[in-house]
Amino acid sequence: MAGPAWGGSEELWSQTAAYLARQGHEISAVLPNVSNRPAHPRIADLQKAGVRVGWWPAPTFRSQFTHMIGQQVRVRLKLPRRDSTVWFKARLQEIRPDLAVFSSGNNDFPGALIKHCRGLHIPYTLISQATYEYNWPSDAWAAVMRDYFQNASAAYFVCRENLESTRLMTGLAGENFQIARNPFNVPRDVELPWPGETGIFRLAFVGRLEPDTKGCDLVLRALANPGWKNRPVEIHFYGRGNSENGVRRMAELLGVAHVFFHGHVDDVMEIWRQNHLLILPSRFEGLPLAIVEAMICGRPCLVTDVAGNAELLEDGVSGFIAAGPTVKCVATAMERAWQQREHWPQMGQAAARAIRASFPAEPAVSFARRLLELVPQHRAPTV
Repeated sequence: MAGPAWGGSEELWSQTAAYLARQGHEISAVLPNVSNRPAHPRIADLQKAGVRVGWWPAPTFRSQFTHMIGQQVRVRLKLPRRDSTVWFKARLQEIRPDLAVFSSGNNDFPGALIKHCRGLHIPYTLISQATYEYNWPSDAWAAVMRDYFQNASAAYFVCRENLESTRLMTGLAGENFQIARNPFNVPRDVELPWPGETGIFRLAFVGRLEPDTKGCDLVLRALANPGWKNRPVEIHFYGRGNSENGVRRMAELLGVAHVFFHGHVDDVMEIWRQNHLLILPSRFEGLPLAIVEAMICGRPCLVTDVAGNAELLEDGVSGFIAAGPTVKCVATAMERAWQQREHWPQMGQAAARAIRASFPAEPAVSFARRLLELVPQHRAPTV
């Protein structure tokens, strides 16, 4: 991702890279150099596993303007042009990898870098962690997408809906499109007891506090309805984001009582020792780790029917699915959930069974083996 220093979109590529390095393969990771990322502890974990980490000097969104002005000044003064893609090409020529893997938080891949791979006859594959259906590509951008997707050795998506949306966006049949599952951060066979009965039902929102993507406002606006005022319900927010203060002010403005903010919590299981149900009213998604981890921990989920949110859940059996990311749809699903609250423990058990049946035990290991199948000959030991 080009924004936050780390997030769920980083788990698949990073855990796969670390696994392959530990198996004796030579792995290099080139990351955009954004604020706080070099110091992030997960970078140190990669290096300890034997991954060589480099930093691509890509301009951030804020610095693109000054980067552009700087380039104009250099042209007028007839100074040598500085191009970060030239740096990347030099790295490719130095490393000469058997396979290049581009991982993106969405379908926006660095076309210039992919062109360098093709020019050097280096096969590449793509990992797309989300599809933004609200931002449909123009014909010109669809042509760019079509070019880099159809020439990839394989293109991986984290859910079926993202794959199908990309087929429609690009006009491709998608013969090289595949599904890949993200690693999760809880033991696959964990069996957490149901939280102790106190008479209070605790809803957990786990994700970035960014209403435009995660829909934090939708749950607060639904809870502001008079029918919820006297119900023994708490909403607990876990995570940080660009709108954290705005979400806090929103809760106060709407008069929603019993709202708690916990920030980022590393121990996911501790969240589910304390809470009964995940609520994630996203406006767009890939397949959130929050849903996968809640299901593994035996908790039902209330989600919006966008992207992969509903692929793993059965409405009324393992969770509740709101028809769309609107206040009315979310409020309707929340009311259904409330009326069936006595069944939440059984629904959590159904969720745990469903996720274990549909997810590989070790997603990063499975993905590593699939990548190796794309490489005709290995210079390093096979898995």
